[in-house]
Amino acid sequence: MTTMTALQIERLAPKRAIPSLYARRSGWRLTGGLWHDTLGVKLAHVDLVPGSPTFGHYDPAECRPDRYPTPHAAHGMHAPDPRCSCGYHVVPELPDLLAWPDYPHRDTAASTLARGLAGYADEVVPFWCVVTVTAWGRMEPAAPGAGDPPGTFRAEFLALTGALILDETAPPGVAPLLTSAGLSVERADLDALAGAA
Repeated sequence: MTTMTALQIERLAPKRAIPSLYARRSGWRLTGGLWHDTLGVKLAHVDLVPGSPTFGHYDPAECRPDRYPTPHAAHGMHAPDPRCSCGYHVVPELPDLLAWPDYPHRDTAASTLARGLAGYADEVVPFWCVVTVTAWGRMEPAAPGAGDPPGTFRAEFLALTGALILDETAPPGVAPLLTSAGLSVERADLDALAGAA
């Protein structure tokens, strides 16, 4: 079991610069992933194509009432919208994310991603990780009643900018592949970290 000190967590804070005309904010996010022996690794909504000009960037946020129904969904505007809960949810402080009572819902992140690889369902292994991100573009506070951790904000654009904390239960091939792509990867028992938060 791996435990991380506050100093180690501080060392993992976001580092990569994001060129933008917008104000930027940094924080932490729970992200699901999939591992396949032949296809490699995929993180939900993240470009991991080596050499891509948008490597490490998330797809732009969308309001998707077909997948994530909310009382105010389908507003027809860009995400995030103040009348909705859409957008990428980011938590400024890692202890707040880990102490979140709904933190165990992490398993849905990987299962949602698995729909995109349905033809390989028997060969795909879901995993989860906590990532440091930089956000820019439209930003809104957490939607009232969404049950998000303290300080959560919602963003239009995100990029991986620091370390990726990979759960120890992830398949062994995930960390080397992400490291070879240029990402900083730490392994930790995320359940133990959550219990200590």
